[in-house]
Amino acid sequence: MHLETTDLLVDRGTALSIETYNALYATYCHSVYRNIMKLVKNENDAEDILQDVFVSLWENKDKLSDRSISGWLFIVSHNKAMDHLKKQLRLTIEQHSIIEEIADLSLDVHDREALYLEQLKMVTEAVDALPKRKREVFRLCRLEGYSKDDVAAMMGISYQSVSDYLKQSNKAIKAYIVENYPYAASGAIVAVAAFSA
Repeated sequence: MHLETTDLLVDRGTALSIETYNALYATYCHSVYRNIMKLVKNENDAEDILQDVFVSLWENKDKLSDRSISGWLFIVSHNKAMDHLKKQLRLTIEQHSIIEEIADLSLDVHDREALYLEQLKMVTEAVDALPKRKREVFRLCRLEGYSKDDVAAMMGISYQSVSDYLKQSNKAIKAYIVENYPYAASGAIVAVAAFSA
């Protein structure tokens, strides 16, 4: 499988139709779910977040012209999973009478969406700058949610090669973001690092 044939783009100047939306859900729901599970470790929570991600996709259908859908889903699913974990942490803190503000939770919906899109832009540029082989391994593992074993079999390379490519890609992506977006890099780097396990 060559990911770049499935890394769908919404045509410039068009919005998602319900048919395209349903096709996107069928294509990406399993990989997005796997990525969410890497963070939240709870099936029910992951399913709720998955539905929230695709509701957000539909709500933003007019803003996705010419964007990588898998990349958008990667960033949004990461951020929504992290929001969920922060809310859990806040509840735990409150239960122990230690109330501490978590800054990111104060962002309104529009601010969050703008942040997601900015992080997507950074990560997409950084991934596109990778050499072709490393870029494909990164996208299959991080955006499509395949295991290292699966990617090794699909690409005809060793498990160790996949691991090495991922380590090198993560390092290169972080360096690219820090170099090109020094004042806005932290969120995008966290998004990449969160799926490095």
